[in-house]
Formats: sequence, C-alpha cells, structure tokens
Amino acid sequence: MPIGVTGVLATSSDPHWPGFVYVQHILGIAGIGTDSANSISLGAEMGIAGIVQLDPCEGLILWKSEAVSTGTSAVVKPLATSGRSFGGGPLGLRPGVNNESGANSCGLLMRI
Repeated sequence: MPIGVTGVLATSSDPHWPGFVYVQHILGIAGIGTDSANSISLGAEMGIAGIVQLDPCEGLILWKSEAVSTGTSAVVKPLATSGRSFGGGPLGLRPGVNNESGANSCGLLMRI
C-alpha cells in the first residue's frame, strides 16, 4: 500500500545507486531512502509518496516513489553521535545494525 509524507528534506544521495536519495523529517527525527525518478535537489523540502520496502541492505526505502518539491530549501545539519552509538537497534520494520541496541539512526544524516 502506498504511503505519503510531507515536510521532508533531501539530505544525501547514494553514489552506488544513481537516483537514490535519502530524505528526513525537518526536525531530523526520522529518515528514509527513495528511488524517485523525479529530480530532487539536496536540501529541497518536499512531499513524497511510495511503497515501503526493504532494500538489499535491509534499510527501508520508498519504492516506486514520486516526489513533489514545495519550492523551499534548507541546510540540513547532521545529528552528532559517537561511533559506538551509530546505527542502533531495531525500529518498526527496520532491523538493527549488527545486533546493536539504542536509538536507530538508519536513514538519518549523521556525523560521527
């Protein structure tokens, strides 16, 4: 079933998957990847819809997604964490990172 979110910012692209862009909530509390064929500028605020799937690396993505820019943009500041706190445990459909525990930061722009 398709889902949609609004008020998310494009934070980074993935050099291994052309067209793949991560988006996260403006407050940095949740993030997800998208395979949208729409042109997405980093820092752009948008609404996006797609089907939630696990990608080959077991991260959540919005598959077959479509994005619509709201025309605004912002500089996305990464969340800071120590190396031992990076990744985190399972959260909803998203598995934990290497059986770690703590807050799940997968899909978020992070600085270690």
